[in-house]
Amino acid sequence: MKIVFRDRPPGPEVIAELRQTFPDVDIRDGTDDAAFARDIGDADAVVGGRWTESLLAKAGKLAWLQSIYAGVDDLPLDAFVARGVAVTNFRGVSAVSISEHVLALMFAFARGLPSLFDRQKNGVWLPQAQRPTLFELTGQQVGILGYGALGSAVAQACHRNGMRVVTCYRTERSFPDFVECAYPLSEIEAMLGSVDHLVLVLPSTPDTRGLMNRSRLFAMKKGAYLYNVGRGDAVDSDALVAALTEGHLGGAGLDVTDPEPLPSDSALWKLGNVIITGHTAGMSPRRWERGMEIIVENIRRFRAGEVLLNRVG
Repeated sequence: MKIVFRDRPPGPEVIAELRQTFPDVDIRDGTDDAAFARDIGDADAVVGGRWTESLLAKAGKLAWLQSIYAGVDDLPLDAFVARGVAVTNFRGVSAVSISEHVLALMFAFARGLPSLFDRQKNGVWLPQAQRPTLFELTGQQVGILGYGALGSAVAQACHRNGMRVVTCYRTERSFPDFVECAYPLSEIEAMLGSVDHLVLVLPSTPDTRGLMNRSRLFAMKKGAYLYNVGRGDAVDSDALVAALTEGHLGGAGLDVTDPEPLPSDSALWKLGNVIITGHTAGMSPRRWERGMEIIVENIRRFRAGEVLLNRVG
């Protein structure tokens, strides 16, 4: 079996660990385009990869692609399916860091940190009458859109911190007991009007793009906060600016935006009630440690002819 690593090679220690675990597997580190092009012709599997259909055509033996991301919307999935190539992802690998990131954004707004940091930069001690309005998260209601592995982790983190949790679903399923209400998508406006905080953990699909349009943003409870740690195109950026500048929303914590990177002239950069974190929510020194658990188990399963973990295509 031959496996080629591609796209953000994990480093020599990860490759060395895999070679020690699977001494009879040919594991290559595709550190550049030329090396990758040479190696994929007879590769059975690839970890990572920036794929085009023409590149896929060169991978004559490819039977399995392990993406190093949870989202696979940038892959030509139909082409992989047509070729009979199994596609798996890193679902859940960033659950801890993303849930902690969302909490950090929530606490930042609750404790007025954006305005307090501005005062710190200017060396100004706020008199009592000019201090920001602060609030507690305990007892407030949070709505989760995208209740997969990441959304579930966010919901659990909010629940552990005393928040009430609701969600919205497209297909009926079971939820943990602490989820107080699960609204069908047809009743999303009712959910939006009930929550103090809305967290988007959505992939980019035809159904989710533009889901939070002007109508739905203004259907949110006045003064509520929106957080997006999924895909930027779930939110209409112009409508979000309007909801924030017109005072309908209390603030927004944006790890992802549309477009991305966010242009320097975007109004979102200049709003005092917006925190932009530049697609860092999934970053963690333990990301590859957790990802390796999936890779190792999937190599074992692939060789044994068993069903692969986290299969998405």
